[in-house]
Amino acid sequence: MLVIHLTLDGMMLEQNSKTDPAEFKRTVAEYVRHTGVHVVAVSRLKGASWGFADDIVLLAADSADYLPWQGDLPRGLRVSNFVLRRAHTLLWNFHERAFAGVPVTLVGHNPEIPGVCASRSWDGLKETLRRHRFFVHTAHPQLEDGYNMATLEAMAAGLPVLGNAHPSSPVEHGLSGFLSDDPKQLAGYANLLLADRSLARKMGRAAQIRAAEKFSPAAFQSGMRRAISKAQSKWEEARVAVAG
Repeated sequence: MLVIHLTLDGMMLEQNSKTDPAEFKRTVAEYVRHTGVHVVAVSRLKGASWGFADDIVLLAADSADYLPWQGDLPRGLRVSNFVLRRAHTLLWNFHERAFAGVPVTLVGHNPEIPGVCASRSWDGLKETLRRHRFFVHTAHPQLEDGYNMATLEAMAAGLPVLGNAHPSSPVEHGLSGFLSDDPKQLAGYANLLLADRSLARKMGRAAQIRAAEKFSPAAFQSGMRRAISKAQSKWEEARVAVAG
């Protein structure tokens, strides 16, 4: 079974690949056809970018895995690895313009940025999520989804989310966070949440409900069981064909 976690164009851009994307896509499709591999994608955008949008299993986050949100630290939070290498995909320039005067903690493996590091443990990350006021995710609509696993974790932990107006964002503007393509406007929303902890709590609760509805562990488990069953059937068919 092949699980797609990145868009094809985004992956090739980040790896600075010189291979023609269309040719690479054809090669992968030919490999899948010959081997009988079952392909699953974690989002429709990512599956479609490779030409495999038939089986989509959305990621999941369980609010029961996280600590009760406090938001006592008046800072935003972003969790992402290699943001400078993925600057175009993650709209890092937009992020920097929007949050230039806003305190935002960056957590992740980012060796190019002094003082930034990954969380030391799962418990440490949960404590970080518990204390921060809001979460940030920005992404190019053609290269990355309007959320990542860290965004879903933040929502499940009760943080409102701020980001660009991405068509696949799970954020309901004004209810579970704020979305805007105007950096000044997004900065204004950030400062509003920094000044109003009660509003952040209310919006974070809405984000938590949204995550439970759209990215539930039960739906993920059901989808993966279905995908595994399909993969097993294809494998058996391939074995019979070879034996015959």
